[in-house]
Amino acid sequence: MPPKDVAKGQAGGAGGNREGRKRTAEETVLILQSGLYRNAKGEAVSFADDLARAISGSTLFSEAESAGLRAQPFKKTFDTPFMYVVNAGSLQAASRLVDLGCVDPLVLNFASAKNPGGGFLNGSLAQEESLALCSGLYFCIKDSGMHAHNAAIKPNDGVYSHLMVYSPKVPVLRDDQTLELLDSPFQVSFLTAPAVNAGHARKHGYSESQILEIMEDRMGRVLAIAAAKGHRHLVLGAWGCGVFGNSPEDIAALFRAALSGRFRGVFETIVFAVLSRNEKDGSHSTFSKGFPDAKTELPLIPRA
Repeated sequence: MPPKDVAKGQAGGAGGNREGRKRTAEETVLILQSGLYRNAKGEAVSFADDLARAISGSTLFSEAESAGLRAQPFKKTFDTPFMYVVNAGSLQAASRLVDLGCVDPLVLNFASAKNPGGGFLNGSLAQEESLALCSGLYFCIKDSGMHAHNAAIKPNDGVYSHLMVYSPKVPVLRDDQTLELLDSPFQVSFLTAPAVNAGHARKHGYSESQILEIMEDRMGRVLAIAAAKGHRHLVLGAWGCGVFGNSPEDIAALFRAALSGRFRGVFETIVFAVLSRNEKDGSHSTFSKGFPDAKTELPLIPRA
């Protein structure tokens, strides 16, 4: 039986206050340690074996390894991918893909370079924090070595390394909108990859063209790892925008160039989950303009 303090999540919603999210993060860690929880129906839900497999299967990709994958030819199977730009969280989009019969979608984690899970343990809420609050991702990446490596880089110019962590079939335990525990977990894979902290890099003398060149390289590595791992369905987004200071216009343009160029036909489904919580956040509209042919909603029924 789950211990009482992890029996049933009382999250208060993703838009709740910092203290509420901090308590939810603490509860998530306890649940991950125990490998089980009690859902709203009162049923005990065990996921320990699935989490153990995800942790043991998590892989740190070195810079040389991802560069080698990027240089390889890619199998191009899909003439016209299904493309979506949706105003939704990454896990909300991934859950819909799973419901639609898309096998093992890969979610790009817009990672903190130095802190596993970003600031989720302190109640912060951005994309990575949402992933860490709602899934077993934190336990898959916290001992990877990537964060310690980036923290040791001197001077800290915000560029960081091209190290990335791939985590297969990680159990998702919570709804990423309400933060309530799910009746039963579902699984998605994650690729944890920090973007360039463009604001910090600019302060250290990097030009816009240099930052874009590094981001283009890193993006190619992300897509190459996804292809090498056999993923057909991707959940991407406004990677490195927000506090890292990359322009949504630039990131959308880089993704468009990669997916219409070297990676054209490699993936079947590409979802840009760009959650805009208020009118001041124009990232969703920017990506919609960057991909004018993309649909704005995922279908309600499985594709034939």
